Amino acid sequence: MSASLFAHGGPFTKLAEVDMAEPHAHVHEGDGTISLRYFRFDNSPAPANFVVYDMPPGSSEGVHTHQLGDPVLGSYDEYYYIIEGEGEMEVDGEIVPVTGGDHVHTPLGVAHGIRNTQKERSLRVFLTFITRVA
Repeated sequence: MSASLFAHGGPFTKLAEVDMAEPHAHVHEGDGTISLRYFRFDNSPAPANFVVYDMPPGSSEGVHTHQLGDPVLGSYDEYYYIIEGEGEMEVDGEIVPVTGGDHVHTPLGVAHGIRNTQKERSLRVFLTFITRVA
């Protein structure tokens, strides 16, 4: 366990983003490699997951759809918060420009994906996905 990853055995867990960065190529069959930080919360009672995407220019998370009971992609409502940068999302066949401070909700059953359209800067996205069971 690294020095900046802290779990003290009490009622909370503290994780450092820098310790969790992992490169993932072709996320949902998208373009390029995204640095992904998946925040795992031990013993968490809620079905929420938190991820930070650091997307270099031209990279994308491919368009995909979550369906109830899907054993491969999962059953998720997703909430994208654009931390910084500019890009575009495809949501239900519509191209939606996004920039720092924007929030986009993609409910279960709606096709969606995101792309960094900048030539020189990364697109940083905070993604929350909530597991749906019914």
